[in-house]
Amino acid sequence: MNELKNDRQLFDWSRVPLNGYLQKYLSETLFSPVQEFVSRPRKSIRSALVQVGYQWAGVTPDDKSLKLAELLEGVHSGSLIVDDIQDGSVIRRDGPTFHIKHGVPKALNAGNWLYFWSLKKIKDITEDVYIQTRLTQVFHDTLFEGHIGQALDLGRPVTEVPKEEISNLCYSTMALKTGSLVALGIVSGAILGDVDDIEATELSQIGNELGMILQIYDDLKNFKLGEIEEVDFSVDKSLEDLKNLRPGFVWAFASENGEEESFQNLVDAVGELPKVGKLKAWIKDSNIHELAVTQLNERISRFQIHVKNTAVKYGRSESHWTLIEGLIKKLEEAYERS
Repeated sequence: MNELKNDRQLFDWSRVPLNGYLQKYLSETLFSPVQEFVSRPRKSIRSALVQVGYQWAGVTPDDKSLKLAELLEGVHSGSLIVDDIQDGSVIRRDGPTFHIKHGVPKALNAGNWLYFWSLKKIKDITEDVYIQTRLTQVFHDTLFEGHIGQALDLGRPVTEVPKEEISNLCYSTMALKTGSLVALGIVSGAILGDVDDIEATELSQIGNELGMILQIYDDLKNFKLGEIEEVDFSVDKSLEDLKNLRPGFVWAFASENGEEESFQNLVDAVGELPKVGKLKAWIKDSNIHELAVTQLNERISRFQIHVKNTAVKYGRSESHWTLIEGLIKKLEEAYERS
């Protein structure tokens, strides 16, 4: 993230004048750890999402859209830091989680600070005060929704939820967390391109559905266990949410497909983690990969029709679909390779 390359870009020292050694202490505590974390390998999906919204508005990608993508990466990185604390995760982006490396107090401060850093930097993207206000509002709305989703995620273990309520809990949590973050990328790009509020609302629905599709693919990919007999959670996060009994696609699928015995078999299999013998048996017996992929392909077809109809409605080019399709294809190929 270019905006996070040095202390001068991270913080406006003129607003809070600190002498040299205090700047040094702040860099040690906050800036250097943040810079190290955001420089780790990542999927960089935020940039692609901003370009979808920007091109939807008929604008060619430029420095403004790249800067906006970096602010989204800031929000996303902050959410990962806090999420890892709440999940007790030990690995993130090919390295130790922020709180494992720097301690929980510093991690909490850094994660929350990244939210505010992103909001503060909006004014540096455009001088148009109206667009600044709209971007700030959509960032606030997303953070609000994301924290509601995280509250659901951290709440009652999914095995203590009545079976008939599990599906709604899982999909709602996914929509408020992943769906909202993906929608933020597309909608903020469109707002920067000066799309009006009504159209932006419809784009938010498109972005949320894209987020759901991407999350389902990712969850299914994590369920391809190969030849392993035991998961090492110190280096592998793929089944972490399942182990923690957090709402997710697999639990939604299990509650909607199969009899009570099948659902209980999944509960028993999760109880055996990190050993995956029973989980492999459940995956085979439930036929989750074949059934879920069929359902997902049908969902993608409906999604494509919706996107193209919305584009026609607002007189937009269909060129943006190539970018959306590319994002889906990447996860689809990753799923097939796993």
